[in-house]
Amino acid sequence: VSDWTAIDLGSEGDLDQYRIIWCDDGSTSGVWLCVGRQTADKVYRSTDGAVTWSGVDISGLAGHVSGSGNGIQAMTFGNGIVMMAQTDRIYYSTNYGVSWTSIEPFAGNNPPGIGRALTYTNNSFALVYGRSGDVKARSCADSDVTDWGDEYDVDPTVIRNPSGTLADKIAIASAGGRVIHVTDNDDDYGYFDVDGKTISNINTIRPGMSSGRRPEDVETDGNGTWIIVCRSGDVWRSTNNCVSFSRIVTNLDGSNTNLTAVACDSIGPF
Repeated sequence: VSDWTAIDLGSEGDLDQYRIIWCDDGSTSGVWLCVGRQTADKVYRSTDGAVTWSGVDISGLAGHVSGSGNGIQAMTFGNGIVMMAQTDRIYYSTNYGVSWTSIEPFAGNNPPGIGRALTYTNNSFALVYGRSGDVKARSCADSDVTDWGDEYDVDPTVIRNPSGTLADKIAIASAGGRVIHVTDNDDDYGYFDVDGKTISNINTIRPGMSSGRRPEDVETDGNGTWIIVCRSGDVWRSTNNCVSFSRIVTNLDGSNTNLTAVACDSIGPF
């Protein structure tokens, strides 16, 4: 691709961005939002097709943690609500990122350590997060984002919380109430079903990936195909709603180049 344009978000220090999403607000361009390290205490927003960006200051949000070592990895959009997670806080916006509200729905009830990934499906928000060495999840209905369900723990002997560095991540995708999550720590993946505050059908699958070819990202087209991309150029596909995956590409470019991201041209959420 020869027509990429580099965007400079500012000169306020390390502004690495970890998550970018598009929100359908009914306009032609929609709204793009991106978030990452909180060196400048901002979420970045574009309303002209990602040509220009402006920073929305979130330093005043209750519980917000500032600094280059403290970032926000988890952000998603559904039913007119944008949601982010940082430590034990949920931030949400009902005006496509113009302003934000901070809530602490897990206070006194096993609060998350690091909010790693958020997704929206089946009129539900699902949060996958880390605490100590484990990966856990909770969910809520979009009708009340302050009321979250019980915590579940993925088998800690199989899927591990990535290390504390923000460069490590949990990738997530969802469609039709099915949620899949992968980490670059493991050669496994997990999936579950979500319906409001209820999480069910929890599974952890080891498809046969080797330690040097672990997953980096996952995506779905919302129409039955799920793709995991991995280190060393491997691609895995599922057509049975994540029950199993088969490798369809080995070492894509012949040079063992890591595949760190995947996207499709279908417009979610699904």
